[in-house]
Formats: sequence, structure tokens, C-alpha cells
Amino acid sequence: MLSSSAFQGMGKGVQVMLVTILGTIVLIALFSFVPGIVLDLGLVGFWFGMFPGNSIGSMVAFIWAKLTIRKLIREKYG
Repeated sequence: MLSSSAFQGMGKGVQVMLVTILGTIVLIALFSFVPGIVLDLGLVGFWFGMFPGNSIGSMVAFIWAKLTIRKLIREKYG
């Protein structure tokens, strides 16, 4: 949420959308599908899959926001 807010504050709404799609739709769906369906763990597998999906999505968003902020600082201050 912090990275999405930072992107929103920088006026980069497309990045907010991409972070949300990546984290919510792609990663959580993938990491929940594997234990829930492939490993046949059912609802428990879906819940266990949400943790790594959210974690990886958050890390990607944080790193992306950090790199974007560094780039903006470099452009402004040389």
C-alpha cells in the first residue's frame, strides 16, 4: 500500500495499476492455484498460497518504488 501511495503521489497512476494487477491478480492467483488445486489442499491451500503471493508482490512494488524514487532524485539533483 505504501508503494502504491508513493506512485500515486508522484502522479504515476499506471504503475499503481500494474502493481495492483501483478500482486492481486497474477501472483496471488498463481500461488493460490498451485497448493489449492494442483496439490489438492483445497481451501487451506488457497490460504497458504496467499501469503507468498502477497509477500512477493509487496517486495516487487517496494523495489520498483525505490528505484523510481532514486531515478527522480538523480534527475533533479544530478
